Amino acid sequence: MFPGRGSIVLTILGILGIMPSAPAMELVAHRCGVDIAPENTLAAARRCIELGVSWVEIDVRQSRDGVFYLMHDPTVDRTTNGTGLLSELESTYIDTLDAGSWFDSHYEGERVPRLRDFLLAVRGKLKVFVDFKAGNVMNFVALVRELNAWNNMLFAFSFSRDARRFRELAPDWPLKVFAREPGDVERLVPVWRPVAVECYTLRELERVTPICRAHGIKTVFFTSRSDAESLGAILAHGPDMLGVNNPETVCRYLSDKGINP
Repeated sequence: MFPGRGSIVLTILGILGIMPSAPAMELVAHRCGVDIAPENTLAAARRCIELGVSWVEIDVRQSRDGVFYLMHDPTVDRTTNGTGLLSELESTYIDTLDAGSWFDSHYEGERVPRLRDFLLAVRGKLKVFVDFKAGNVMNFVALVRELNAWNNMLFAFSFSRDARRFRELAPDWPLKVFAREPGDVERLVPVWRPVAVECYTLRELERVTPICRAHGIKTVFFTSRSDAESLGAILAHGPDMLGVNNPETVCRYLSDKGINP
């Protein structure tokens, strides 16, 4: 449950006819908008472009033969008509899978995107937040560097060993880390040099925001909620980036509030 204080503040301001100026906030479509189209697909990315969303978050894993794909789960079972661990599958098999029908028959034949193809398709249209799940970090960095795409990307890693390798190979590329307390931020800054910090709860966001501001670090918050009360509470805490499952609904809400996502 979300704290109600933010919603109460906004309600009181609205009654008084005094609304705060629209904050600068960037919207992030979680897995390219998991609620509006098949997750982690080009179809979902195209819908985000139509909506005017700033960022898409994607999950990346590497196949047995070294190809990077967009896939959240370790296996392809949930979001395709195939089966097996992606890390143990060959690209010749993955490329044939239907990654759309599970969501809606309208998306029948939608493929699991290769990361290279995805980055090229959205270049200049979307910024890309990569949640790196598994694979060879050196090969991943080499691919992004080859495409000269890192300037419009943000990177996060499921394992600290991968994050450490990433920092060795790409010391200046934008990295996101998690923090719960102001002390976490102070400890993480000299080690990881993050450009963004994500929090799990609004209470944590409230606590770390001042120290993040002091360091010039963006704050990130993800929510599966898209109702007005929850969004109002979140906006009252002023995250710099907001990740959502349903960017279509949230875009309408933000537009009504005069906020450009």
